[in-house]
Amino acid sequence: MRRRIPAPAGRAVPGAGAGRERTRMKDFDPIAGDPITVLLVEDHPGDARLVREALRDTRSLQFRVVHVTSLTAAIEHLRGADVDVVLLDLSLPDGAGLASIVRVRAAAPRVPILVLTGTEDEELALHAVRGGAQDYLVKGVDAGTLARAVAHAVERHRMLLELEATRREQLALKDRVLSHVSHELRAPLHAVGGFITLLVDGLAGEVTTAQREYLELAQRNLDQLARMISDLLDATRAETGKLLIEPAPFDLAEVLDATVSSLRPLAQTKQIALDATLPPRLDAYADAQRVQQVVTNLVDNAVKFTPEGGRIAVVAEAADDTVRVSVADTGVGIARDIAPHVFERLYQASRGQRGLGLGLFISRALVERQGGRIWVEPAAGGGTVFCFTLPARTPASPHAAAPAPW
Repeated sequence: MRRRIPAPAGRAVPGAGAGRERTRMKDFDPIAGDPITVLLVEDHPGDARLVREALRDTRSLQFRVVHVTSLTAAIEHLRGADVDVVLLDLSLPDGAGLASIVRVRAAAPRVPILVLTGTEDEELALHAVRGGAQDYLVKGVDAGTLARAVAHAVERHRMLLELEATRREQLALKDRVLSHVSHELRAPLHAVGGFITLLVDGLAGEVTTAQREYLELAQRNLDQLARMISDLLDATRAETGKLLIEPAPFDLAEVLDATVSSLRPLAQTKQIALDATLPPRLDAYADAQRVQQVVTNLVDNAVKFTPEGGRIAVVAEAADDTVRVSVADTGVGIARDIAPHVFERLYQASRGQRGLGLGLFISRALVERQGGRIWVEPAAGGGTVFCFTLPARTPASPHAAAPAPW
């Protein structure tokens, strides 16, 4: 939205001092008469005076205006005081145009920003909003419109925060329910699995070849059900940031070799060759059990989308201060328009495939929580390659996950 507020030119005036408390969205009730605290970042005294007067003359709402004349002073104030909304001039002497929005958001990510500018530029307005501003105000607007723009920005932001809080509460409730249900289900599942093992081992009598095949099929389906329950729990905990990760130094090559060996029977159900190319030793710093879970998810996904007689190759190697693992298949491949979505929760490239669509979502969460990154790319000659990296040693500081190639 483009609006106008008055803008006579002038020289800068000294900025206000910083407050003492940590910046946050202050609780206020306009109906009860609580004032809205506005941080005005404007170096022209005439512009600042007119904004103050415009907000003071509004009878339906009360405003408390804190005025600073530089971006540096604004950031200092935001780090220590309660603010409801920022009115930010993009032409500050120490500012950098649209980059000023980024700096303000970094200092106070939960405070809405309204941009002030003397330029009526549609493209600039679009970039400002995309950069994180709530609204774009062109200098020259009347008092009522300015006041409403400020109040609406605060209210929109408040509603967003309330929605986020509600979503967190819902996820926490879902986590508690799933934890209880999974606990109640696991006991009978373990009991059924135990009885199947007794039958397969012949402890209840001789088992024919056909009966053994049926029992092994029942065990595989039981294992799949147990994995689904675990995936539901992990997916919810990934959303709430409660995934349990216990990183430690370990030999990645040894873990991958054991994981691939355990997955070969799954690949053999479709006559798929599953091979691993590993160095004698490959040191990594991560949660070995969670890495095994990621590789299992990736191989399981590859088996689903690789036709009978295909091939899956697991490769691991050192790469500077990280280790890189890839799982390549000779399957149907992934279209470029689908690739950015495969790590989304509940996403399934094919409706005909079994499962909940959580494996890749969980894998991304597990890798990124351990300071790595995960991505997908086309394989040479067809098929798909899923790759992920992990720290090779204890990280000095938390890693920021880099974007995937697609």
